[in-house]
Amino acid sequence: MPAAGDFASDALAAASLALARAKHDGGRTIRFFKPQMRQDVTTRLSLVQALHEAYTQRQFELHYQPQVDLRNGHIHGAEALLRWRHPTRGLLAPAHFIDALAASSIASDVGMWLLQTACAQARAWR
Repeated sequence: MPAAGDFASDALAAASLALARAKHDGGRTIRFFKPQMRQDVTTRLSLVQALHEAYTQRQFELHYQPQVDLRNGHIHGAEALLRWRHPTRGLLAPAHFIDALAASSIASDVGMWLLQTACAQARAWR
């Protein structure tokens, strides 16, 4: 049988996860703890750690999509598209990681890298 302190600690952690989910869902709502919430947090923390490693190991890439004037077929710009070359999962589109990246402490670093890289490529194309 778990000690009373363990039960209290587990109950507090569960309440905290439910509160965080309620806030995430817009607040002014009630969410009851579900065991999946604990797994969701663990998965999110693993993803954030992997994103930190991806940044330090230079696994992010920019791909460029031309913007074409349909009237005359001329290219008048390009859109920079962020991708993550994951070591085991291959090339990942932002849908797999952008929310976690945006909420992480490296979001501004990745943003600056993205801007500098895209601007350098634009200069090279000129």
